[in-house]
Amino acid sequence: MSLFPPALLALAQQQLQAISARGEILATAESCTGGLIAALLTEIPGSSAVFTHGVVSYANAAKISLLGVDAALLAAHGAVSREVAAAMAEGVRARAGATLALATWFRSVRAVSWRHIVMMPGLCCRPVSPRAREYRSPLEGEGGGGERS
Repeated sequence: MSLFPPALLALAQQQLQAISARGEILATAESCTGGLIAALLTEIPGSSAVFTHGVVSYANAAKISLLGVDAALLAAHGAVSREVAAAMAEGVRARAGATLALATWFRSVRAVSWRHIVMMPGLCCRPVSPRAREYRSPLEGEGGGGERS
C-alpha cells in the first residue's frame, strides 16, 4: 500500500520516464518537504536508474555542510527563498553528478496538497546544459511561488 495517491504516482512515473528517455539523472534537495519527493520517486519500480540521490537539509547547517549553500546567501535571502533553492539544487547536482536537480521552497508543508508534491509552487529544477534555466510549476501563478504561510 502506497502513501501516495495513484494519480500522483502515475504523474511521477511519467516524469521519471521522460527523464530516462532523455538519458538524464535526477537528484533532489529537500527542506520543508522532509524527503516526501524522494519517498514518492522511490516507490516507483526502477526509479534508481534515474533518481540517484536525495538530500533532506532542513536546518541551515545541513544546507551549508551537505549542499555547499553559502551562509551569506542564507543570511541575505533566508532559507525559504528561490535563491537558496537554486543553490541547494546546484549543490546536490554537483555532489551527485546528476544532470538534473530539484529543490523546493515554501513556508508551510501544511499548505501543500498531494497534487503539489511533483508540480509544486517553489520548484527549482536546474539542468546542466547551455540552455539551463529554472523550471516553475504551472501552479505558481495560483498563489504559489513559495511564499505560503
